[in-house]
Amino acid sequence: MTIQLDASKWQAYFDQFSKDLPTELVEIEVASLGLGDQIVADWMPLKSISYDPKDNILVVRTEAIDHMIQSPSEIHIEEDPEGIQYIVVMGPQGEKQIIQFKHVLKLPREA
Repeated sequence: MTIQLDASKWQAYFDQFSKDLPTELVEIEVASLGLGDQIVADWMPLKSISYDPKDNILVVRTEAIDHMIQSPSEIHIEEDPEGIQYIVVMGPQGEKQIIQFKHVLKLPREA
C-alpha cells in the first residue's frame, strides 16, 4: 500500500521512524532527466532519517554518508505487512529519490 505523507507530518513521522528503527540496510537512488539514474548509497546500514522544516531538508544518515534532500515537494511511503519497503521523495524540479529498505535478519545468540 502506498501512502502520500502530508507535509505537516514529515518531521513527526521521521522522528518516530528513527526512534523505532529496526536493523535496516538502505539503497538510495537518485533519478532525474538531467542526471539519469544514480546509486548514491548501496545497501548501507541506516542510522536515521530526519526532516528539518526550518531548512526544508530531509536527511538520510547511514554509517558512511549523510544524504541530504533539499526542498522535497512530496513524500510517498510503500508499506506491506513486513514494514516499509521504500520511500519516494519528489524534488521541486521533478527529480525522484528512492530510499529502498532491506530488512536484516537477526540471528539468535549462541547459548
